[in-house]
Amino acid sequence: MPEPIAESQLRLYPNIMVEDTAHTINKKVGWLLHGQESILVPDFNTKCQCQILGEGIGFLPDYMVREAMAQSLLVTRQIHNPRQDSRMLLATQHSATGQVTQWIKKQFAPNGILTGIYQDLLHRES
Repeated sequence: MPEPIAESQLRLYPNIMVEDTAHTINKKVGWLLHGQESILVPDFNTKCQCQILGEGIGFLPDYMVREAMAQSLLVTRQIHNPRQDSRMLLATQHSATGQVTQWIKKQFAPNGILTGIYQDLLHRES
């Protein structure tokens, strides 16, 4: 298939998507083209396995697919309208005020340990 791949071609394949776990706020929908079928899965590991099995297409973090790509189980393709980076949202119950919740919030704040680790994973060189 010639690259970049047009949206009309991408629509022919289901998009494997991790379902938003929000309970009390509006759920977010990932990158999905108008008219494209979606398959919702519970987590990124399941999403990766579904894509390896050829059940559909979708975006996955680089760090998660390096090994599968090295083994030619997955491939990358250029698309006509590349997606923008996604924001990661961390939500907790409003009433959750325990020590663990407070620690997690602090570590995901600017300059927090988990913020740094997450950024490192996103921006590692292939």
